[in-house]
This record gives sequence, structure tokens and C-alpha cells, in this order.
Amino acid sequence: MASMTSTERSLTEVRDIVWTHWDPIGLRNAEGGWAADEYDEYLLQVLTMLRQGADQKAAADYLIQVESVHMGLGKNATASARATKTVSALRNLSLSY
Repeated sequence: MASMTSTERSLTEVRDIVWTHWDPIGLRNAEGGWAADEYDEYLLQVLTMLRQGADQKAAADYLIQVESVHMGLGKNATASARATKTVSALRNLSLSY
């Protein structure tokens, strides 16, 4: 089996974060791996925001907006905590590179 490139490893780590902390539509256990990239667009946007100097609150607010408006899930009592944990973990990961 070939070893993963650093980009593949990074993407895997980013995806692990979202599946652990965010997953607003509950695809974590989807069979066959078809949902692996479901949240990539949003996570890449958060990473870009953080890289460009946005604070964690702005990045978390973006994820809350995605969940409540873009995905049409409305307000959720756990959205803020999940978004904040996700952004914090992504920030910590990006600082380790």
C-alpha cells in the first residue's frame, strides 16, 4: 500500500475533525464512504478564513450559518458548541503545520 502524501494526510485529518465535532446532517456512519467529502467545501472555507486572519468566532459563525440557513436545518441548541469545537480543532491543526 502506498503511503499518503502530506496533502492527503492533511485532508484526512481535517475530515476527521469535522466527523468528530460537526457533522450537522449525521453522515458520520454512511456506508461505503460516499459522504467522505460532503463537508470539504465548508471546511476549506473555514481554513481560508483562519489563514486570512479571521477570528474563531467569525469562522464558527460561518459554520452555524451554513448549517442553519444553507443546509436549511434551522436553529439547533448544539450548533454553536459544535462549530466552536470544530474551528478550534482546525485552528490547532493548521498551527501544527
